[in-house]
Amino acid sequence: NPDRVPLVAFLFDRYGLMKQAESAYRAYMAQKPTEPERVLLLIDFLARQDRPREALELGEQAMKTCRPEAVTLASLTTYEAKSATAADRQKLEAWLREVVDRKPTDMGLKTKLATLYTKAGRYAEAEVVYRQVLQANKDNVEVLNNLAWQLALHDQKAEEALTLIDRAIDLAGPNPALQIGRAHV
Repeated sequence: NPDRVPLVAFLFDRYGLMKQAESAYRAYMAQKPTEPERVLLLIDFLARQDRPREALELGEQAMKTCRPEAVTLASLTTYEAKSATAADRQKLEAWLREVVDRKPTDMGLKTKLATLYTKAGRYAEAEVVYRQVLQANKDNVEVLNNLAWQLALHDQKAEEALTLIDRAIDLAGPNPALQIGRAHV
């Protein structure tokens, strides 16, 4: 059954059988070449295996046949690969900025961009994007939490951070992750 291949690949991946996982992901791609987005699973897998160059090369090829936002999201794991270079990270950021520019109302993509800025230590840029997302949806619990952490840790705006995390808790209820965040703000 073709639908089982991703599950088999996932299980191999989960249990550390990386050669078998890669083979299963490649087999899944080969089963239906008319569905180019099947490559996205392999891109993510390669990035998690600290093979950023291969993941980005596949991503560049996939940009020709797949939705750019899907390729970009699948490729973001590459940003955290140990052997990813500054150039690799800049390429990913450029892809993400381009996708955000094409879809400025997609707050999920903007949230990913803010997260990427945070990982890069560009806190002021991340804050601007988080605030844009909150302007569009003041009830976005993830962004409320992320911005609260950002403000508490980097901008030392504890009062505003507490207001944001309290709002997230009011919306999400007694979520342990949010409670921990509040305790640290």
